[in-house]
Order: sequence, then C-alpha cells, then structure tokens
Amino acid sequence: RAGGPARVAPHDAGATRPLNELLASINLTHPGGLERWLNTPVSGAAQKLPQLTQLSLMVHEVREDVRAAFPDPLGDDQTAFARWFVTFGAAEFRLHRSLIDPVLRSFPLRLQVRLTASRVRKRLKRASNGKV
Repeated sequence: RAGGPARVAPHDAGATRPLNELLASINLTHPGGLERWLNTPVSGAAQKLPQLTQLSLMVHEVREDVRAAFPDPLGDDQTAFARWFVTFGAAEFRLHRSLIDPVLRSFPLRLQVRLTASRVRKRLKRASNGKV
C-alpha cells in the first residue's frame, strides 16, 4: 500500500510474524502503550456482546486446546470463550486488569461480579500454592 505499511490485524493468520512469538514479546502484566491496541474491539462477531478484543483472539489463536474447546469464538462460542478469557485466560496469561476489563465490562453486571469473584479465587489459590 502506498504511503505506509499494510494494516494487519494481530489475529490475522496471514501475518508474517508468528503470533505466539508476538505474544511472548509483549509484557501482558504491564502493557503500557500497547494497551489500546490490544484492547481494540474485534468486528465480525455474531453478537454485539460480550465484546471480544484483539488480545482475546490472539490468545485463542495460540492455544490449540482453547481453539478445540471454543472453535467458533465469533459465533456460537462467543459467550463461553469470553467467560474463559476473563477467568482462566486472564490467570494463565497473567493479564493486567486493563486487558481484561473491556471484555469483562461487556457482560451484565451480575455476571461481572461472579466472574470477578472467580478470578479472585484463582489468584488466591495461586498465591497459596506459591505461584504468585
């Protein structure tokens, strides 16, 4: 494209840099200037809510087990995948709160409270096992 590099979404399978290498190069506990980019809402989802972000789909793409469990994150599996992302995904990837909030806040308030409590329990369990 004239005037600058082509825009490639981070979850685009055609990206030249392997996605797992890209994720490994980002400090997800302190995203700094990348926060806005990582939190960019993804278009093309079957439902408006819950919202998915660039980061959530990047995580989906790099984890074979997550892809198997949620093969259609922008369709039939959107809600279940979003729940996994804000609980298990957040803990496993040690995501900064700011990277979880856009997805978490897109759930109804009652479910936000339950999902937040689940995250806190997982964090406490990790702490008690010495994996802080």
